[in-house]
Amino acid sequence: ISRTPSPTPSECDALRRRGLINFKCALKNREKGIILMYYTASLFFVLSILLLVVRAEIINSLLPVALIIQDLPAGWLVSIVILIVLSFPPLFGLEVIIVLCGFVWGLWIGFGIVVAGTLLGELANYFAFRLIASARSKREMKIDYACLSRVFQEGGVVVALVARNSLFPPNYATAVFATCGMRFWVIAVAVLASLSPRFVMVYLGALYESEFEVAEIITYVTLTVKLAVACTGVRYILDLANAVKPRVIYERRKAR
Repeated sequence: ISRTPSPTPSECDALRRRGLINFKCALKNREKGIILMYYTASLFFVLSILLLVVRAEIINSLLPVALIIQDLPAGWLVSIVILIVLSFPPLFGLEVIIVLCGFVWGLWIGFGIVVAGTLLGELANYFAFRLIASARSKREMKIDYACLSRVFQEGGVVVALVARNSLFPPNYATAVFATCGMRFWVIAVAVLASLSPRFVMVYLGALYESEFEVAEIITYVTLTVKLAVACTGVRYILDLANAVKPRVIYERRKAR
C-alpha cells in the first residue's frame, strides 16, 4: 500500500491560510505573476470606468471617423471587425466602440453589430488562447492557479458569468477560461447571458444627443451597479477557489 506523501511547506502554508493567495508572501518574494495580475485587473477596471465617465469627449473626437465608416458600403462590417480585434488582450476600449455603435447606428442596429462583434471576438479569443497557452497552463504548478483552474473547470455557466462581470475585463476572463480548460459551450452561454450591460452601453450611445441628462443618470447608476457586482464577484470566485484548495492539494500529493 503506497503512502500519500506529506504536504510540502508551500502546501502547508496554503492549507493554513484562509484566503487563496498570500499577498504578503507574494510581495516579499516579488512574485511578479501574482502582483502583475492584480495590478492589471485593477488598472483595466478603472480604465473601463473612466472610459464611460468621459465618453462624451471621446465620442466627439472619434465621431468623424465613425461617420466615415458608416458611409462605407459595408460600414457595419468594419465595426464588427474592430470589435473582434479589441476582444484580444491586452487591447481595450470596447466600451467606447460600443457606445459609438449606439450613437451612429441607433439602438437596434447598433446592438446587432455589438452582439455579432462580441460573439465572434470572444470565440476567436477563446480558441486563440486555447491553442497558444493550454500546453503551458497544464505545466503550471502553483496552487492558486490550480485552484482557480478547478473552479473554472467545474463551476459551469454561473461561475463564468460571475467572472465575466468581476474586476477582470470580459475579454481577459475569456482568455483565462481558455487556458484553464473551461468548456466551449459554457463560455458561449456565458457570453450570451452577459450581453445586457452592452445593451445598456448601446442605449447610452443612442441617447447621447436627444437625452443627454438621462444618459448621464443611467451612466452613474450603471457604474454603481458594476462596481458592486465586480467586488462581489471577485469575493465569490476567491471563496470557491479557497473551498477546493484542500482537494487540489491532496490530489497533488497523491500524484507525486
